[in-house]
Amino acid sequence: MKRIIAAAVSALLACSFAPGLAEDALNAEKKPATTITEGLNAAVYQQLDFSDEQETEFARRGLIATPESLIIKAENGMTIWSQDAYDFVREDDDAPSSANPSLWRNTQHNALYGLFKVTDDIYQVRGYDISNITFVRSQHGWIIMDCASSRYTAAEALKLFREHMGEARIVASPARMDRERFYFNTEPCRDFYPVEAPDALRPVGGGFTVMRYDDGDQTAAVGYTGDYRSLAMGFPFEAIVDEGQRDRLMQQIMNFLEPRK
Repeated sequence: MKRIIAAAVSALLACSFAPGLAEDALNAEKKPATTITEGLNAAVYQQLDFSDEQETEFARRGLIATPESLIIKAENGMTIWSQDAYDFVREDDDAPSSANPSLWRNTQHNALYGLFKVTDDIYQVRGYDISNITFVRSQHGWIIMDCASSRYTAAEALKLFREHMGEARIVASPARMDRERFYFNTEPCRDFYPVEAPDALRPVGGGFTVMRYDDGDQTAAVGYTGDYRSLAMGFPFEAIVDEGQRDRLMQQIMNFLEPRK
């Protein structure tokens, strides 16, 4: 038996065509709603008060700047992130009959992107990634919370922040291990000693979680980036079963302890 550790678990979506359905029948063109769908979506207007604009006000509050267009690309030209792809949501205030009007409005709120002031000394870049990137002002510089899921989106978010907040000094950027499951041995065997009771850690004094055990919400590894950098794990590194995983994890740990200038 092997216990699973995961910093984050990504969902894998599988899709397939229905039998007999031609591939060219699927496209991005708008299609009219069926009578049943149209009726169900129209009924939502009777269930909710769409004259209430409070959520829209909340979503727009604190906006400092937003570019007219946002398409983030890799060096090879591949699109990593695009807000332009959601222009159709911004252009149509009213939901089409084929869409739930409540979800349509929620999507409009999510399509608001740019630099926002949350409160004094706390700012966010929103809509540049699947998560919001938060900048917290400290007495020594800026602390970045949630560094995005891609170096491309993170770089563009930091660029926007510095364009309007100046060449801010970044003093801490809590890191996360790559999204991978690491397996360590929990049963007696010839090659690995068993880890029957790994430690659950609790971050304190500025520490933060970088890995979690897969069978619960307990912390498996804690990082710290203050006057020095450190990382502690609640299980023995050498108990990780796969040699390739040990190599990858050690590389991530070294990158964390000695970040590139």
